[in-house]
Amino acid sequence: MSWRLLIAVVLVGCGGGDSGTAPLPTVTPGAPVAGMAQRPLVLPVGTPLGGYSSRCGYLGSASEVDARDSAYTQNWSSSLGVYTQPMVKAMWLENGDQDLVLLKADVIYAFDGFVDALEARLEAETGRDMQGKVVFATNHSHASWSNYSDQVHFYLGGDRYNEEVFQRFVEQAAAVALEAWDTREAVAIGTSWTRDWDPDDRVYHDRRPENNDLSIWPDRDEGMGKDPYLHLVRVDRLDGTPIGLVFTFGVHGTMLGDENPLVSGDAPAGVEFAVQEAFGAPIVAMHLQGAGGDASPSGVDADYAATESTGVFAAPLILAAWETTPTGSSPIRLESAGIHVPEGLEQVRVTRDGTTDLYYLPYEEDRVPDEQIYDSDGSILSPLDEFNAPSGAAFCGSDEPLIPAGGIGSEVFPYSACMDVELVSRIMLGIFDLEEGDVVLPLPESLAAGAS
Repeated sequence: MSWRLLIAVVLVGCGGGDSGTAPLPTVTPGAPVAGMAQRPLVLPVGTPLGGYSSRCGYLGSASEVDARDSAYTQNWSSSLGVYTQPMVKAMWLENGDQDLVLLKADVIYAFDGFVDALEARLEAETGRDMQGKVVFATNHSHASWSNYSDQVHFYLGGDRYNEEVFQRFVEQAAAVALEAWDTREAVAIGTSWTRDWDPDDRVYHDRRPENNDLSIWPDRDEGMGKDPYLHLVRVDRLDGTPIGLVFTFGVHGTMLGDENPLVSGDAPAGVEFAVQEAFGAPIVAMHLQGAGGDASPSGVDADYAATESTGVFAAPLILAAWETTPTGSSPIRLESAGIHVPEGLEQVRVTRDGTTDLYYLPYEEDRVPDEQIYDSDGSILSPLDEFNAPSGAAFCGSDEPLIPAGGIGSEVFPYSACMDVELVSRIMLGIFDLEEGDVVLPLPESLAAGAS
């Protein structure tokens, strides 16, 4: 999701317009009021860690140390202990007209069911209408608790759904949000952008070279590279003392590899810890994941020391941006919005400047792909016929298929590693002890991408 857009809406507001379906509600400015809170996310040791499919028993059981069965795993390596407690953090922002809860947890992924449950809990406790007012984000740690999502396609990223883990997670997240609610006060708030804030790549660096020739940033000549921006929201009391800050940059939570058995918020949490410590007073530092798909953590040393080193390098740079971020207590316009973008095979299309028109051919059962991606001048040939899967595919772009029997029939990169969801779903029935009706194709969660 675009946190840049969301924070801009939070702090600047919208002046109306036509949504295309119904008139937008009236937005009334009001003085900013906010509370922030944080607590550790405490779950039983043995609960699986998410992010690396190699931890699945079918794919190697990476990081398996304790051979005893865990009540919290189905077919996954169990966690062995805790290095640093993953955190749940919240900011409750209001202006007398609207509420917005930003909640972030040091876990691998988010899903709609968690948001629905959290909205219901907060409505019951506060009497406020919270539908569409809760935004749940994660730091994408590959070393934290995982099986709280009932989305089947994520079972290969964190084991089969566990109802107890889900309920414990929701209860603790609601408690943090309500603590932020209870501590609300009038605030001075402001936002800033800092470009090239980590020029020496000591905090994070470009992850994949395949897209380096793309030009994403119009003011940069050297191609894509990493997302160079740090976005920061500063929240102070009216007397100028800090309550907390929310900062966004993209970095994968992969400092600790798939053999790590200990729970941790990984490198992004290391940055938060260091920022909070640098203040020398109780504050809440909340990192929101940005364009992290193509960004890896840097740091120095190895393993757990490396996660801390990212914070050592990042903290002075983030504090420098915080110090120059102006704040104000003037009325703000506050509004939340959500959208689900269709992402079916026949709906994905890229058009640009009248010169680019990229799309896939519709699924055809017996089609043999031509295995041609590029024209002689290096341009992409369109339409593409290599992505030919009725219910979609996963793990495209890897070196080889995660499960060789589940390919989609193409031999050319990046489609050569794509696994057909329909074929893989048959394998998953056995891996995770599922019944036939547990997997519905196409997977409902894969039909649209949600953003708030």
